[in-house]
Amino acid sequence: MRLLLNRLFLISFLTLAPTNATAGIVTYTSQSVFESNAPGLITHDFSAAMVDPGSAAFVTGPIDSLTNNAVFSPGVIAPGLTISSSGGVDPLRNQLYVAGVGTVGNTVNGIYTNGSDATMSLDFGPQVSAVALNLIGFTNNTGARSFNMTVIGSLGTHLFSTPIIPDFGPGVFFGLTGTAGEKIQKISFQSGGGANEGITAIAFGEPIVASAVPEPSAFVLSMLGIGGYGLKRFRKRSHQRTDN
Repeated sequence: MRLLLNRLFLISFLTLAPTNATAGIVTYTSQSVFESNAPGLITHDFSAAMVDPGSAAFVTGPIDSLTNNAVFSPGVIAPGLTISSSGGVDPLRNQLYVAGVGTVGNTVNGIYTNGSDATMSLDFGPQVSAVALNLIGFTNNTGARSFNMTVIGSLGTHLFSTPIIPDFGPGVFFGLTGTAGEKIQKISFQSGGGANEGITAIAFGEPIVASAVPEPSAFVLSMLGIGGYGLKRFRKRSHQRTDN
């Protein structure tokens, strides 16, 4: 009996102990699955951009919560997010292109790189566990294409290729979550030339997760283990009293 209880206690400990996992990034193309796994994020679109439908504005970045550039007023961009563009041969290509509805095939406001050789970057401060993007591009003659994406995390750098990103509509969903303690610090993406990268919406932050409740089997095993340990101590004390 004593041997059985000791084994049950060991099993309950192993069941409740955390497991080791490799830190990394999980990607999602299904918005519903992502929102199920990462609920309660800060969501943000660019409907507050002061651009008329069919028109656009050029902005020298970065765009963030302190922006005051006649396109976004201070406080309009969610705190913790910085949008910038870099890498273009011509400095003007590193400007950000804020497009009103219908300007380049977009059905909602979007922020793009001004040059097809530039890279769009999203910086998060503080670092976050989850990010969701609506990605879009525009091009004169090369058609839709994937973006090459680099994610700089707190524990490493991760490379991805996105699904095909269209050059019209509201954008295509692409989500990312960190695993095993990985946090997202920066996301950069580039089309490889020939297309201007853009976003029409973003969500980011720390998912609101309900407190974990032990599964019934684990709870029962734990109680049996604790009970067995208590019974063992009780028997030991009883023997000591008898001997005295």
